[in-house]
Amino acid sequence: MSSDNPITAEQPPAPVSKKSRKIRTEKHIIGFLLAICLVLSLFLGALLMFLVTLEIPNLSTVSHYRPKQASLIYDRHGRIVDRIFTENRTVIPLSAMPDLLPKAFIAAEDNRFFDHAGLDFFSVLRAAIVNLRRGEKGQGGSTITQQVARSLLLTPEKTYIRKFKEAILAWRIDTLLSKKEILYIYLNQIYLGAGAHGVEAASQAYFKKRANELTLGEMAMLAGLPQAPSKYSPHAYPKRAAARQMYVLNRMAAAGYITAEQAREAYQGRITYRSSSAADHLAENGYYYEVVRKEVRRRLDIPLETAGLRIYTPLDSGMQRRAALAVREGAQDALARVGKKSGDKATRHPQAALVSIE
Repeated sequence: MSSDNPITAEQPPAPVSKKSRKIRTEKHIIGFLLAICLVLSLFLGALLMFLVTLEIPNLSTVSHYRPKQASLIYDRHGRIVDRIFTENRTVIPLSAMPDLLPKAFIAAEDNRFFDHAGLDFFSVLRAAIVNLRRGEKGQGGSTITQQVARSLLLTPEKTYIRKFKEAILAWRIDTLLSKKEILYIYLNQIYLGAGAHGVEAASQAYFKKRANELTLGEMAMLAGLPQAPSKYSPHAYPKRAAARQMYVLNRMAAAGYITAEQAREAYQGRITYRSSSAADHLAENGYYYEVVRKEVRRRLDIPLETAGLRIYTPLDSGMQRRAALAVREGAQDALARVGKKSGDKATRHPQAALVSIE
């Protein structure tokens, strides 16, 4: 039987040509690449804006290291008798330091100094773990290079933004300078307590000697100070300072810089600290120093507090000390005689002077 409705078969879709498929594929690839470029542009732009807002300091103060230095007054025997400064610092080259002095600081502060590129990620990770456990930003994990960046270019505040700046600057400093140059800046810049910046000024402040005359025990004592100069001050806290000294000596022995026997002998060795104060010297030689300062200022017309001058004088410190003592005792005797004669206890102190002729 025939039907009035004809049977119609579905027509198969027209085949897509290879050319059309190729065009669509190319459009997808181009669109994908454009999207990647857009995302990268936005990321780099945001990163650039972030770096601009950070205000990363210029490295010129590092590459051209010219710090403030104390001007020194010497007596006729080559001894330092007075310092004129805003920052008590005397810059010396690495060659003027004992070989073990830089090694003591490296052992104490950054034992992988010669291996990393300004940042020690192992120390950073360790510090981060300690900070998370304590719930505070107390542990720094800073390398010597980071300490140079902080001292010369940043503030000492403990924030994550400052640490990020410090990391960037440390990496840039490490690419700009050699390890020896960084170490030279560090050992002359670091604050070591007692008003002293750098190892030479600290050697004079604590031991009344030059850095090249330090014993191993004295080097270890200085190398233990950078983390907290007031906390480990040998003047204020001798037990803490001795414990810190032992830590430095053990680190030096572990690094192979010294033997265990040398470390033991250095720790047991006696250290004599500077006892006389600047006030004692000024009391004895104050007028003389003032005349010297005025004369140098008149001749050079430069700020002595930052110039780093070496001023040599004919002053004989030993004779001056004995002369000051003789004048003091003579004045006291004269005051006692006058008081006995007049019976007046409120007698004014006499004025005295001494002239010495060789």
